[in-house]
Amino acid sequence: MDNQKQQVYRQLKQAHLDLEAHQTSNVLVRHFIEQEKLDVAYALEKWEKGTFGICEMSGELIPFEMIHFLPTIRTKDEWTSIQAKYGKSRLPISP
Repeated sequence: MDNQKQQVYRQLKQAHLDLEAHQTSNVLVRHFIEQEKLDVAYALEKWEKGTFGICEMSGELIPFEMIHFLPTIRTKDEWTSIQAKYGKSRLPISP
């Protein structure tokens, strides 16, 4: 698990560098890049404080599967929201 956590940390650091290096004249794209930079910087700050991977609402540990998918996740509710918006919907099976 520690190796996996270190890998996530390295990915966050690399994402931060990549976002810093990205240049665009598109205002909308630039806005989203700035938002992502803030999210990544916040996740790295939490890492340094020892609070990375802890739900900001409940104080519980966020399952690593969620962190692996979205390293900037702040709450378990955020995961539920993402699943509801982008997850596969289940279709009822007809007899």
